[in-house]
Amino acid sequence: MALAGKHGLDVVEDCAQAIGVKWEGKAVGSFGDTGCFSFFPSKNPGAVATSQNAPNANLTTVYHQFAVQIENRGQIQQSLSQAGVSSVVYYPVPLHLQRVYANPGHSAGSFSVAEQARTWCRSLPMFPHRTDEQIQTSATPRIEAVFESRTSVAA
Repeated sequence: MALAGKHGLDVVEDCAQAIGVKWEGKAVGSFGDTGCFSFFPSKNPGAVATSQNAPNANLTTVYHQFAVQIENRGQIQQSLSQAGVSSVVYYPVPLHLQRVYANPGHSAGSFSVAEQARTWCRSLPMFPHRTDEQIQTSATPRIEAVFESRTSVAA
């Protein structure tokens, strides 16, 4: 902060996954002009905190995932892949079933909603630099076609 002050620089704190952390009794995100927090392991911005002295900035909301819950996730994934659309399962194992959280003694069935979500959720592609035109002409029609074909098959 002293170096930034000496040279008239703004300070942006990378506070990814540091909510509640303090350094020398002061909360992270309160040192610089702007603090960027993340709520996701890959450290995408989740929130931005600015001081009253922060310069006017063009802040952009960035979305990282577009998660959907679907039955027959494997079949849908295969159809999406064949249509040229990637999809990902970010959390294949719920927290309570991961070895690192074994201490509390939770087992399968302890958190049924989380366990159900892991079998139904799949995230569709999303990134911040995609233009509206790209969204309308590329992935969106392919995704809609996959889901429409699944609906007509089920009907």
